[in-house]
Amino acid sequence: MKLRDLKYQTKYNDLIGIWASLLCTIHCYLTPFLFVLYPLRDASSDHGHVHWMMFDYVFLLISFFAVYVSAKHTTHSTIRILLWVSWILFGSGILLESMFQLGIGSWMKYLGSFSLIISHFYNRRHCRIEAAGREI
Repeated sequence: MKLRDLKYQTKYNDLIGIWASLLCTIHCYLTPFLFVLYPLRDASSDHGHVHWMMFDYVFLLISFFAVYVSAKHTTHSTIRILLWVSWILFGSGILLESMFQLGIGSWMKYLGSFSLIISHFYNRRHCRIEAAGREI
């Protein structure tokens, strides 16, 4: 793979990972407020909360592909490990909260999401520095 292709692919992968994690964090913060407003809405559609909760799994899937490609193309082993540990923490939090209704799951989701954002930023920075060093 050419250096230019690697830089291009990693750049957009990390951006997708950052945005997916950020949108997931916003989604997680808004969900309790929407459930408070839930009784005020029209009761004709009773499955709205299920569709809203499915967003967790959509974000988990998007973040998996972003982590997979970013971890595959990074040369920094610590970033690779941090990306996967963050994703496992994020996914475990989603499963603990949705399947077992454990409160620790939401904290794990937040921590995993923030860790993914930081990991993708750090990986993006590392890839830029590495690409600039190779081009010289």
